[in-house]
Amino acid sequence: MKMPELSSSNPLGLALSQQSAHEQARTTVRFAEGIPGFTVLREATFATQPGIEPFFYMRAIGIADLSFVCVEPFVVCPTFSATLPDAFVESLELTSQRDAWLFSLVTLAPKSEDITANLMCPIVVNVRTYRARQLIIEDAEEYLRYRIWDHMVAPEYAEAAS
Repeated sequence: MKMPELSSSNPLGLALSQQSAHEQARTTVRFAEGIPGFTVLREATFATQPGIEPFFYMRAIGIADLSFVCVEPFVVCPTFSATLPDAFVESLELTSQRDAWLFSLVTLAPKSEDITANLMCPIVVNVRTYRARQLIIEDAEEYLRYRIWDHMVAPEYAEAAS
């Protein structure tokens, strides 16, 4: 399944920085296998905060102090595309492109211009079932430590870096 540029972000309705238990349960994604390097991560929820868009947080459930800053790859790299192997599509029970939400983990750095996103290994979430899995795109090393601020296209993001 070829993933086009997504037209709408935030498909899980990440609007609150403080979610109720019911809202948190509704937006909990499940990783059957964890993610490489964090195989103990089996469930996570998401949060946003005013002023950090287009970034958001993925917080592990049941593992203290484990969270990640994330961003949708299409926001920082408009030419990004990914093809999901058939077995990957089947494992997440994706029936259409609209079922899939992709985001990447961000590596923070002391200088904002050194912040990178791992576009080579995006997380894919089935927005119907909340099942998630990390995709590893073969032969895409240029996306491994993708320098975000070198490629941000929206002026408001570029201004935020300065």
